[in-house]
Amino acid sequence: SPGGGWTMVAAAAQAANLSLLHDDWLDRGGYQAYVQTQQRERTAQADQQATEAQASLKALVTAYWEHLRDAGRISWRDVRNGLTLHVIKAHPEISALPAKSVTTPDIVDILRAIREKGINRQVGKIRAWLHAAFALAATVDVDVKVAKDWARFGIKANPVRAIATIPGRADKNALSADELRTYWQRIAQLPGIHGAALRLH
Repeated sequence: SPGGGWTMVAAAAQAANLSLLHDDWLDRGGYQAYVQTQQRERTAQADQQATEAQASLKALVTAYWEHLRDAGRISWRDVRNGLTLHVIKAHPEISALPAKSVTTPDIVDILRAIREKGINRQVGKIRAWLHAAFALAATVDVDVKVAKDWARFGIKANPVRAIATIPGRADKNALSADELRTYWQRIAQLPGIHGAALRLH
C-alpha cells in the first residue's frame, strides 16, 4: 500500500495462515498455544547455546589458566597469552565447539598453524597446555583436587594424547661432536672456580 502497510492480498494470506495454524493446534489450545510453544523452544535453544558456550574449548582453556592462577603458578600468564593468541583468536570456530566434541584433527590443525609460522617451541607449549587442560577435566570424577565445576565439560578422552610431542627448534649454532670434544678438553684444563663452573654446566 502507499503507506507501506500490508496489501489486501498479503493481509488475506496472513489471515489464512493464522487460521490454518489455529485449526492445526485447536486440540492443544489453538494459536495462542502455538505461540507459547515457539517461545519455549526459542528459550530452550538459547539456554542450550549458553550451556554449550560454558563447556566450549574456549571455556576449557580459560578454566585451565584460571586454575593455574588460583594455584599460584607463575606460568599462568604465559599460558593465558599463548592459548588466547594461538587457540581462541586464531581458531574461533574450533574454540566455540563443545570441548568434548573437539577431535584430534582439530588439535592438529591448531598446532600445524603455529608450526607453519616457524615457532616450533610454541607448538610444543600449546600442545602441552591443551593436553593438560583436557587431562584435568577428565579427572574430575576421580580427583578431589579438581573443582566439581569441571564436570560441565564432559571430557572422557583426551584428543591431544595421540599427537606426538614436538621438541623446540634446535640451536642453529649447536656444536658438532668434534667441536664439543675440543671444548671439553679446553675447559678441563682451566684452573680455579671459573673452570669448575664451566665444567658443571
